[in-house]
Amino acid sequence: SRSILKQVKKDLFSKNSIFFSMAPELNFSFDNILVDDKFFFTKPSWFSSKIELKPDLDTIFKNLKKEWKKDLKKSLNQQDLQILNTNNEGDIEKAVKHYLNQSKEKKYKSINPNLIYFLNNESNLLTLICKYKNNYVGSLSIGKHYPGATCLINPIFENSRSLKLNHLLLWNAIMELKKDNFTFLDTGGFDFEKTPGPTNFKLGLNGKNYKLIGEKIYY
Repeated sequence: SRSILKQVKKDLFSKNSIFFSMAPELNFSFDNILVDDKFFFTKPSWFSSKIELKPDLDTIFKNLKKEWKKDLKKSLNQQDLQILNTNNEGDIEKAVKHYLNQSKEKKYKSINPNLIYFLNNESNLLTLICKYKNNYVGSLSIGKHYPGATCLINPIFENSRSLKLNHLLLWNAIMELKKDNFTFLDTGGFDFEKTPGPTNFKLGLNGKNYKLIGEKIYY
């Protein structure tokens, strides 16, 4: 992998490229971040975790951290909570608008909403809508790239968080992905400093954490 990166760098400079960015999906290691004996990848690394979906549901449940299990049980006992699987364009647009508004309010970096629409049109998106007493309260959209899947957007109304509906959404997503024989679910990245709440939520799933080498921009 290091030799490939060196060759790419050489080829691009030979063509007088004025701008290029590299962010390969390589695990963080001393060898991978060095090219030409210099620290090459200096942008922030990508942190995330993967949930193995091959085990049965009982095993996955037992592997959850104690508090996560407790909150999931609470959500499962909420009779007025309802989870709907949808690819309806109106539902997707509503979820995206909710996500963009929430990202703006909390000053989170948002993903391009066109990705969500594209994946839905290509039947590569799993979107679950949560309703409480028949009112929309949140959603979860997951990009499918068999045999894996990745959490993309997960907007939740703040006044509904006490219902632990986020736990119910994720658990239902796990069940849906297992039905289609997906082998892992990527939690979609986390940031300990900027988004400690969502990060702690994802860590509660007790998946396998990993770190990628980051990005390098030349111009």
